[in-house]
Amino acid sequence: MCISSVHGASQNQYKRICLSSPYALTIYTLPFLEYINIAYVMLLLKVIINCSITIRCHTIKLFFKNSLNSLITFFEACLLVYVTSINITLIIMSNCSLLNPGPVITNCNRSDSNISIFYQNIHGLITFNSLGNKYPILNITKIMELHSYILTHQPDIIVLNETWLKSTIKDSEIFPNNDYKVFRLDRSSNSHPTDPINSKKFKVNGGGVLIAVNNSLNMNPKVVKSQSKAEILSITLQLKNNKKICITTCYRVGTLGEQNLNEISKHLQLISTTKSIINHTLIGDMNLDSVNWTQNTSNSALQRDFLKLFSDNNLSQQIYSPTHYLGGTLDILLSNTEYNM
Repeated sequence: MCISSVHGASQNQYKRICLSSPYALTIYTLPFLEYINIAYVMLLLKVIINCSITIRCHTIKLFFKNSLNSLITFFEACLLVYVTSINITLIIMSNCSLLNPGPVITNCNRSDSNISIFYQNIHGLITFNSLGNKYPILNITKIMELHSYILTHQPDIIVLNETWLKSTIKDSEIFPNNDYKVFRLDRSSNSHPTDPINSKKFKVNGGGVLIAVNNSLNMNPKVVKSQSKAEILSITLQLKNNKKICITTCYRVGTLGEQNLNEISKHLQLISTTKSIINHTLIGDMNLDSVNWTQNTSNSALQRDFLKLFSDNNLSQQIYSPTHYLGGTLDILLSNTEYNM
């Protein structure tokens, strides 16, 4: 399988990406309307000038012919030309194909070996001020930017970390057009249990992971049932030969210790021992800040244990460049298959 696009940019980079997409069209709608108004005025002035010249040329003829009917006919013709010109101009300028793009083509040249994945640590789809509320407020700016990116690139699979979502927020509020089948693991005491040594490491709010699969993919996505007490979520996609590929995302708070490692290990071993899964890809923000991925080493004993865990499950890193604005590869793409990226 080849991932044709994986994105793990910072929040600022994410904004720059989105502003180059159709979202910019929404921002610049009002100036565009002003251009239409200017076109109206210029076209009207041109018609008036042309009519004035034409009237002068025909006035003498009409005076000598003394025909009121000819005058009426002349003005009717001018009005017809004016209205027709205005309509043609507006049709061309409005580009009606944007409003009516036609039928949606699905499964066009679809291949099991070419699946696009968009990944982002979104750092909250709700506002920070409402993080502790039972009914939090959606961050409209981020929702619009996400929709803009999806509209432009139409990724097959969307993977998000730190969604901050709660059960009171419906999937349709995030993906309103039902183009994606959504799998969520919102933070709970089960997915993010209290640390037995230091209870301050447990945060009730925040966290959460999400995987959304485009319905056009037609690969029968199903969630992998797991009893692991960690913010880790896996789905399987069925290939034509009835074999499966597995997409996993995991968000790990950097302060968590051995207990969290053991829970993640339990989940990964479940997937590794499933014979029908021939390909496994793990994407997420693991906060393994001290790992040197080129040398596969770390000065942290815990993070060395994570490296051993990945090796035991035949998962190797595919990203070697920094994914954080301060440096460091906090976001990972691990797989048991080498990708062409």
